[in-house]
Amino acid sequence: MFHKILVAINDTESGQQVFKETLSLATATNAELFLLHIISPVEDGELNLFSLQTDSIYGSFHTHGVEYYVREWEALKKHGIEFLTFPDFLKKSGI
Repeated sequence: MFHKILVAINDTESGQQVFKETLSLATATNAELFLLHIISPVEDGELNLFSLQTDSIYGSFHTHGVEYYVREWEALKKHGIEFLTFPDFLKKSGI
């Protein structure tokens, strides 16, 4: 039936349910399961994109905005990587 299954996951209750259902389907059909997790800087207002305005007359203000954005982006990436370390996600999914 299925040989390969690609599923997008996130750290929400519905994301965990989708993962459980997809894992069951992959197990039942002996398919390979590929997981996709997207890190988006605009999801849920995670990052303030207005801090990157390039038309500012205050050069140092712009520099601080870029530095802030880079720090926040790195924190967001770290959270995404930690999410993909499965013990916690599997535990939350009840597996």
